[in-house]
Amino acid sequence: MIERRAVNEYLSLIGEKELPLNLFEIVDIEDRFPVERVNRLLNKDGDH
Repeated sequence: MIERRAVNEYLSLIGEKELPLNLFEIVDIEDRFPVERVNRLLNKDGDH
């Protein structure tokens, strides 16, 4: 599998123009950021 947004960069790195679709499945991966966890960590550091 390869994330759709990474395809162009990968192709430039390997010097190819097309992705061999028999070797890769192009997928879309949702951006999910742990906002609550980061905020807890930042607030914890502020307690010192």
